[in-house]
Parts: sequence; C-alpha cells; structure tokens
Amino acid sequence: MNIPKILETLRPGEQWALSGDKYADLVWLSDTAKPTEKQLKDAWPAVAQQIAIDDIKQNRRLAYIAEADPLFFGWQRGENTETEWLNKVTEIRN
Repeated sequence: MNIPKILETLRPGEQWALSGDKYADLVWLSDTAKPTEKQLKDAWPAVAQQIAIDDIKQNRRLAYIAEADPLFFGWQRGENTETEWLNKVTEIRN
C-alpha cells in the first residue's frame, strides 16, 4: 500500500506528513477528518490499478517516440514502408 499515492488521489490538496510507510506514521495536518486505515486499504486496489495504467501509457509514449516515430518519418522519406511503421505501432500498443 502506497499511502502518499492514495492520499494524492483521494484527498488532493490536503495537508499531511508521513515519517515512515505505515498508517501509524501518518500525521494529519488538515482540518478535515483523517482517513482511516481501512479507507486507505480499501482505496489501494483502484489506486494501484491507475498507477499501472499510467505506467503503461508512459512506456507506450516513450516507445512510440523511440521506435515508431523514426519509422513514420522514414516512411515519409521513402526509406521504409507504411507497413513497417504500422506493425511497430501495433506491436507497441499490444
């Protein structure tokens, strides 16, 4: 469970401090009620899934830039085929 990521997602803008990685280390500084450990644990699966999705998107974006874009521009210059470029895009997407 990543408490900072959960709090960034569930309670953006709230003030808190974390001196370790356990719920007991969480100091709540905002005027609102401190979330319970159960609330954080219950939220973790959705937050973890979103982190994984964001990582996939970032990795794809970097792969498009590094691998597919050069093939696209090479196709535009007549150095390779459109099929090579489209195959790379499909490979990255998958």
